[in-house]
Amino acid sequence: MDLKLAQESLNFLKNNVAGILPDYELRNPQLDMMGACSKAIEDGGTLIAEAGTGTGKTFAYLIPLILSGKKSIVSTRTINLQEQLFSKDLRFLSTLKEFDYAIAKGRGNYLCLRRLNTYRISNKEESGEYTKLVGWASKTETGDIEDYPGRSSLWDRVLSDADACRGQNCTFYNQCFYFRARKRWGRAQIVVANHAITSINAMLSGDSKILPKADVLIIDEGHALDNALSEQIGINISKRGFENILNKLLKPDERGNYKGLLSKSHYLFQIVESLRMEMELFWDSVKKKLEHRKTIKGAFALTNFSVGLSSSIRSLIENIRTSTTGLFKEDEELELKASIIKLKAYAEGLETFSEGVDGFVRWPEIEEKRTALRMSPIYPREFIRDNIVPEYNSIIVTSATLSV
Repeated sequence: MDLKLAQESLNFLKNNVAGILPDYELRNPQLDMMGACSKAIEDGGTLIAEAGTGTGKTFAYLIPLILSGKKSIVSTRTINLQEQLFSKDLRFLSTLKEFDYAIAKGRGNYLCLRRLNTYRISNKEESGEYTKLVGWASKTETGDIEDYPGRSSLWDRVLSDADACRGQNCTFYNQCFYFRARKRWGRAQIVVANHAITSINAMLSGDSKILPKADVLIIDEGHALDNALSEQIGINISKRGFENILNKLLKPDERGNYKGLLSKSHYLFQIVESLRMEMELFWDSVKKKLEHRKTIKGAFALTNFSVGLSSSIRSLIENIRTSTTGLFKEDEELELKASIIKLKAYAEGLETFSEGVDGFVRWPEIEEKRTALRMSPIYPREFIRDNIVPEYNSIIVTSATLSV
């Protein structure tokens, strides 16, 4: 084995890091882990490293990663941990050795300029918030909601959405915050992602992948990866999710006047409201007949109800397609198409949940502010083996606690 990277990393830690940070102490567990990470990065393969609190695992994998010059993805459990790696550890190390790094977040964290510019204000409250968003959009370099001062009640309607994206055909493509961020990810040697976006990326193929091709994958907080994968691979059907879709299509204001994408399609008002009522009855039945987080075994007690609801959703989709032709401008047509895609996914989710899938577990979540039906793989080992492992030459999984 060539020990060059391990020796370079050790020298860098001793001479550069320890020489600058006051009272920094070299720790044998950190040195051992750094040597193991160096070997994995150089030779390829998979390393699983349990590193308890105080080991210094972040520098143990970051230093050889930086010195190797290899394109790498570092995946953490949460956006907060991403920010810590990005704003603290990588920023510090970049003062000692020059390299490019970037932070990758899910698409919904970025502002969509097309949606912002075509948004229709419906009341005075929205007018003030819209003006604030427009002012921020003209100044921000990232378009990241984390950089927005305070919370925006309009964010869900102006965020970047793959279902409502025109890609390179969009007028705002060159200024698009999301695609500019992806270009930064492509240029950077190290991209800091989170487990959710890493999981979504693994589900995609070819040009549809979100993250750039990389040689090395570091999975920090590795104990949480299986939960993150299960979240993304499985089904999450919520009452609020459906309400958001319907409200975008049609919702009465305080005067009783209908607003939304279908506000010009009077023929559809009754159909939408009937579906809204059917949905309310369904979720009321979920609350009455199911127990919070109790595993559903065998037949789903509300199968007839859920299948009927799915049929009603598909009927609405067909009615929208046949009765709205020529009523919309291009941007409205795109937003309507996005809503139809989400309605279809919701119907398919209900059907799959009702039928169940081998190797998956089903349960309801019934809380004061949230009601949902969930289905996830018992353990996503096959997905990891088939969709993640083949993508990288080297994989390092680390956490304070790991079990194999």
